[in-house]
Amino acid sequence: SMCAGEFVEIYGRQPEAWDAVVTCFFIDTAPNVLEYIRVIWKALKPGGTWVNGGPLLWHWQSSGPKSGAAAGAGDNDRR
Repeated sequence: SMCAGEFVEIYGRQPEAWDAVVTCFFIDTAPNVLEYIRVIWKALKPGGTWVNGGPLLWHWQSSGPKSGAAAGAGDNDRR
């Protein structure tokens, strides 16, 4: 369905209402991404599917945060 209004307010009141949720260029519009994910999770019926398409805002950054082994490599070297 498509509905005008605030996502969390509208879809947060529909527990286990949907077999599938499809979002396209949407999740990065969230003021709080984790809250949007929680609403989507609760709106899905057990065994439901969430399909997300489109890049996230961080996709366009020239450099993202380092993670894993590369993040700390050499940071604590004493010379």
